[in-house]
Amino acid sequence: MKLLKLKRKIFFYFSSILIGLSIINCNDDNNYNSLTRFLLENKQITIGDYSSSLDVEVISNVDWRVDSKEEWIQLQKFEGKLIINFLKNESDLSRNGKIYLYGKGNEVKDVLEIKQSKLLPSIQINEGSDFISLNSNEQEIELTVESNSSWKLTKDFEWISLNKIDGEKGKSIVKLIISENRLQARNGIISFDFGGEKPFNFIVSQSSANTGFEDTTHNFYVTFGTLPTLYAGLHLLTHEVPSFVFYERNNTYDPQYLPSYATPINLGGNDVQNAMRDYMKAKILKINAENPNAVFGLYVDDFRVRIGYDWFISQGIDSSRVKVTLLTDGTGSYNEFYKRYGSSGQAEGHWKNTINEINNLNWGNKGKKNLSNKAIPEFESWDWPWPISTKPNFRYFLQFPDLLETEDSYVKTQIPLMNTINIPPYELLNSLSQDKKNTFLKMVGLDHKAINTMLNKSPKKNLVIISTVNSASLETVIDKTMEKYSSEYDIFFSRHPADNQWQMYEQKYPNLTILPYMPFEVFFWYFQDQIAVIGGSPSSTFLTVPIEKVKFMYAVGPQVMPKPLNLVMNSSEANIDWMLK
Repeated sequence: MKLLKLKRKIFFYFSSILIGLSIINCNDDNNYNSLTRFLLENKQITIGDYSSSLDVEVISNVDWRVDSKEEWIQLQKFEGKLIINFLKNESDLSRNGKIYLYGKGNEVKDVLEIKQSKLLPSIQINEGSDFISLNSNEQEIELTVESNSSWKLTKDFEWISLNKIDGEKGKSIVKLIISENRLQARNGIISFDFGGEKPFNFIVSQSSANTGFEDTTHNFYVTFGTLPTLYAGLHLLTHEVPSFVFYERNNTYDPQYLPSYATPINLGGNDVQNAMRDYMKAKILKINAENPNAVFGLYVDDFRVRIGYDWFISQGIDSSRVKVTLLTDGTGSYNEFYKRYGSSGQAEGHWKNTINEINNLNWGNKGKKNLSNKAIPEFESWDWPWPISTKPNFRYFLQFPDLLETEDSYVKTQIPLMNTINIPPYELLNSLSQDKKNTFLKMVGLDHKAINTMLNKSPKKNLVIISTVNSASLETVIDKTMEKYSSEYDIFFSRHPADNQWQMYEQKYPNLTILPYMPFEVFFWYFQDQIAVIGGSPSSTFLTVPIEKVKFMYAVGPQVMPKPLNLVMNSSEANIDWMLK
């Protein structure tokens, strides 16, 4: 009996549900088109006189269509939404239009009302720029003025003269004659009255004749390799100029300890570098707008020196206001030079072609807007460092310019013309105040006390092995090193930042001490008096250490060493244990 009652309850329950669904379906049949509408709160839209587009979501439970009587309103149905394209209004009158949304049949379910403003006065100088940056020389330049109305101009300074002060609708040229500037940097405003709500102000800036590398008002540091990043970090501490800092090897410095006037920007690999580029380029233009006399310093890897052109000059900043310092990549700077400019007969032509490539760029940009954005790896400019360092406003931090090897007589005459600065990084470090040295210690994360204790753990002298990217490939020769030197020295292992196999040596040799990760150069600068012997894999590290401390190398001899180590170590060949002989 109870089972029968339960069955009846279940029957009545499901019957109720079915009846309810039937009622709902009946209602849907009667109002099937009721959901067709534009998904917009405001259906009265006002747009400017220029061409534009608008995407509008449409909600509907039936097939729908749209229509408009106006030719200047173009409609496209795409993936359930409406794409509206509005053509430019070329008339002196505003105009109105409607867009109708139809559901089932020809019933209008919704309407958009469009109002487009009349053609407004507009003006454009040099294809969309609002400034021009010039060097200190007397010169004549042209401004291309495009306007849909007549215009007049005024200026608030006397050091330029103009060939015209007004113009008609269309395209015209205004010639400016600029006086030579023998004084401080200067700027002025040319104001175009073209019938708009307010005049268009165009800024003319002219640099001082004697602006140098130490006169920068804003510095940009953009580095990718270890040695350039070390140079950049040290130079950052030699001044207190507002600075913007990027380094790809983001473990080199702890950004929280950068000085207060330095702003770290999107540190890291390729995935963030385009965003970094966009930020830097926008920041450069913002600074220039706020201070048309700003002088920019760029410190960059030598193989990315084209950034100096792409980010500054191609955006309209005159090259006299951009001071570019190339930072050596270490042995790469010498080896890449030899590859390109080392062979007799071909090097001269290649050098001249590179100079022509550089000269043919638009160095006299004259304020034209450049919207190109070079992406990774287009930052690279492998042929440029040496020829461009012969140009004004470029200099090259290169420790051994006299060790650039070439067999070409013409290129030999060009090397002395390079503006090179022979300053080892540790000299920059030694030039800092004690407070700045302490800041650098924090930036690199060097625990001076802990490392000092490590180096003084026994009466033995200290020996450091310089490793490479793939330390597993060195196992045999490291075995020999441990066997030969461990009785006389405490042995330390400096791992390469890209090596992930170094742990095997820590396990294999309990008496081998792995140094905390940091660029070896930094470690050596602070503890060189406590290091008796250095050796290991050939690398740029050996350009920054005294040759008398190098006692063994994982090579067969100086002749196979990367340039310029082949020359640096040649004179000490007899004093070095060549462990791959």
